[in-house]
Amino acid sequence: MADKIITLEWEDKTLTYTLTRKQVKNINLRIRPDGIVKVSAPHRIKKETIDEFVMSRYDFIMESLEEMKRRADNSPEPEKDEVYKDGIQLVYLGDKYTLRIEKGADDAVELREKELIVRTFDTENTAYVKKLVQNWYYNRTAELFRRMNDETYEMFSAYYNVPKAKIEKKTLKSRWGCCYMKEGRIMMNNRLIYYPEMSVRYVFIHEYAHFIEPSHGRSFYRVVGRFMPDYKYWSDRLK
Repeated sequence: MADKIITLEWEDKTLTYTLTRKQVKNINLRIRPDGIVKVSAPHRIKKETIDEFVMSRYDFIMESLEEMKRRADNSPEPEKDEVYKDGIQLVYLGDKYTLRIEKGADDAVELREKELIVRTFDTENTAYVKKLVQNWYYNRTAELFRRMNDETYEMFSAYYNVPKAKIEKKTLKSRWGCCYMKEGRIMMNNRLIYYPEMSVRYVFIHEYAHFIEPSHGRSFYRVVGRFMPDYKYWSDRLK
């Protein structure tokens, strides 16, 4: 059965949600990263009952949407449809840089004080400028992850018998990193390049700690805290 988009109106409130009927025991509600309210419910439950459940969660839904908006507004990551023109602000390792596009015979990208300089012959081609900047980010990410992996392994191997992880990188939606313990590899999120270097270090330490403690219990965070006592501060910078 296809999903149904339902709009509720009561008192001075309006709320739209997407209803999916499936083989579940109870009514479940979640809010997707794009702000869509998704509800799944058993076939046996009447729509009126589902509507009442959704309305009872109105304050929670609104607070969650506001929090998601706040995080999006404060995020250092560029918008997907960002136009890369001279003067816009970009973020690299938690610091803001002004994009400057200059005429040049050869393509080049470099940091200069608080500016990210792009030199290219085709200065008016914003799509090409964007490609040059994204390639620069890609290379800086690879360099950063290699260095962080070397440094984290050196710290851990002094106290624990851990493998030197094989690092893979990918743009992930909901995780900053993922440790595949049996395979001795760690997947790292490309988006970390926009956040402070110490926050990136925290993610590496967090994932390496999984080689010692698989679950997120007290023992796990004791391992993390051993190498980064202020890990909570740098973890919060990723939220």
